[in-house]
Amino acid sequence: MCGMTESATVRRINEQCGERWLHVPTNKQYRVTLEIGGACELEGIDRRCTYATRETLESSDNWRRLP
Repeated sequence: MCGMTESATVRRINEQCGERWLHVPTNKQYRVTLEIGGACELEGIDRRCTYATRETLESSDNWRRLP
């Protein structure tokens, strides 16, 4: 985050969101909102969704799981 620190509120919200992923090419963070049969719906902070398979998330250089 370019040297910026997250507030306690942001950290608490992120912990409650569950599994989070970073799309490396765009540097956007997403959270998994739905998973059915290995297909995942990921929602960004702007509430726009993108879709990826579990296999793509875990084996691609484009995605990185966040703690």
